[in-house]
Amino acid sequence: MELSILTVSFRCIEDTLRSFQSLSGGGAAGIEWEFLIGDNGSGDAATRNAFPESPCLRLFPGTENQGFGRENNRLALHAHGRYILLLNPDTVTPKGTLGKLVAHLEANPQCAACAPQLRNPDGSRQFSWNTGTGLAWEIAECLYLQNPWRNAKEAKARKASPDGPWTVDFASAAALCIRRTAWEEVGGFDPAFFMNHEDIELCHRLRRCGHEIHVLPLLGITHFDSETQRKDWTGFVRNRLNGKWIALPRLFSGISLWAARCVWFLNVGIRISASALMTGTQARQRHKGYRLALRERWLQ
Repeated sequence: MELSILTVSFRCIEDTLRSFQSLSGGGAAGIEWEFLIGDNGSGDAATRNAFPESPCLRLFPGTENQGFGRENNRLALHAHGRYILLLNPDTVTPKGTLGKLVAHLEANPQCAACAPQLRNPDGSRQFSWNTGTGLAWEIAECLYLQNPWRNAKEAKARKASPDGPWTVDFASAAALCIRRTAWEEVGGFDPAFFMNHEDIELCHRLRRCGHEIHVLPLLGITHFDSETQRKDWTGFVRNRLNGKWIALPRLFSGISLWAARCVWFLNVGIRISASALMTGTQARQRHKGYRLALRERWLQ
């Protein structure tokens, strides 16, 4: 089998069904594939009645929400494909996309993982990859300069190679196709993460082993990212900051690690102050998430 598609579902059965329909409707045309759904303790994907009968589909019920990375690790143990596609349930895949991802890996043995350009429902691009990361990136993100940074990196990549592929430091696991041999070489996701930054750390380990990560800008997958976040801004902010804190000692060492942790605290402090000045439900929820993440660090 060529491709095993791993999807972690948590209270989003409608999204998962839409994603599967886009795959069976042509998104995975031309390759042999399977779709593995891990129900991360929500119970909403426990019944096959929500899905059409298909030999491609396998459901794996769970009793608890063990997080994105750990659930994908569980699914990967049951995967049969030579390649693994990590795919968020809130995605829609255009016809022929996955076959092109597999073909790229087949043709580029130095590439361990490749990704499409994630797009919003209106067709605009999402910031789904990054390059030139390190302490400079941490400072840029802290100072709300992440978008200019990414725009500049994309402009440079597009100027060098308009059609790609682009070699990047990491690509989002919302849609990331990985060689099974490379996945097994690094041991999958680090189980220390619950959700967020586990894909950055995974790509870091792949690159340390001498592999490349590619983005294919001419391929696009629609990702309803903001809709997912709006369901729980407090949890999203808290998990993101906790994930970053866990990632820091895996990405930095020595004086650089100390500096990165200082930047983390500065980052949280700035965002607590900024969100306290804003009104609205989202601002209040984000403010709570920032404070929870900071409190957990102080209590460690």
